[in-house]
Amino acid sequence: MAEQSPGTRQWRLDQPHRRPPDPHHFKIPKKSEIRLLLVQLDDEEMELRRFARRLSLFPGLNRYVLAMANHQLGDTDHRVEESGHATVLLGINGLHRLLEPLLEHEASQSLLAS
Repeated sequence: MAEQSPGTRQWRLDQPHRRPPDPHHFKIPKKSEIRLLLVQLDDEEMELRRFARRLSLFPGLNRYVLAMANHQLGDTDHRVEESGHATVLLGINGLHRLLEPLLEHEASQSLLAS
């Protein structure tokens, strides 16, 4: 590798480590509503398009899913702006990995409040 002077910009080969969006910054629905979304996600008859419409009923959660989808894309020029696009991008398994920790998150928040 060539030596670089102090004024020369050093280029990274890997992407810088960006932190994923924090659910604290979004209004997350109640645990029962998240469970219902997870049950609907597991329904074989449920299309991702219909799931996206149901997800859009929860604006805070919808924005969180959009933020996570954009985080998955990294630093590209492409932005996810619709819940339908985000659900397809994340897929069923990705949505499960995103929603399930929110059940634990709310439980830990309620313990802190008491």
